[in-house]
Amino acid sequence: MSTTAGGDSKRRSRSPVMRARDVVPAALSVVLLLGVAGCMGAFGGGPLDGDASPSVSVQAPSSTPAPETEDDDAPVPGPTPSFVGVPEGEEPPEYLDSFRELLAESKRKGLEVPGFASREDLFSCGEYIRAQGVSWDEPQEGWDCLAEHLEDGAELVLVSPTTEGDPIITYYRVGPGIDGLEYFTDASFDKFGGDTWTRTVCKLDPSDVRRSLESCSGEDLR
Repeated sequence: MSTTAGGDSKRRSRSPVMRARDVVPAALSVVLLLGVAGCMGAFGGGPLDGDASPSVSVQAPSSTPAPETEDDDAPVPGPTPSFVGVPEGEEPPEYLDSFRELLAESKRKGLEVPGFASREDLFSCGEYIRAQGVSWDEPQEGWDCLAEHLEDGAELVLVSPTTEGDPIITYYRVGPGIDGLEYFTDASFDKFGGDTWTRTVCKLDPSDVRRSLESCSGEDLR
């Protein structure tokens, strides 16, 4: 009995040592594993094999593709022009409707015209195609828009038919870098006017931009 009791006493006295001897290596293993994982993270390493979680890929948004044109080097025409002098609800006459394409062609041809091609981009006061007989005061909202942008600059585009029905395209401009009211005239589609572009500068009347056209001087660009 005493032997058994003594043996149990010895086993009980040794068991704490045995438990510490078993626990210490396991703890050291955990510390080593954590150290290795930390080193891998510091040097850009990935997750350990067998415990990899799926990575999230963030893709930068792509830019909006440019509108397609027949000629990749040609500029994209501006917004569809408004018609002036055509009764509401009615289709514009065929000759006026064709002026839209001619306006887009004018912008492309203008890239070869000195002075016009290098003009500064300005705020748009709109593009208007006027029917036969429409007053030069129209559209009033276009002229009012120029008057509102004398300080920061703006451009108004008007397409007007001649008596024979050919388009004259005019780009009216005001702004801080312009001495008065400036306008470029494309008469290249006028069968009776010749293939001409002109630049005209007028003394600006801030109270009535349209009235500025009464005092002007121009030059041929080509």
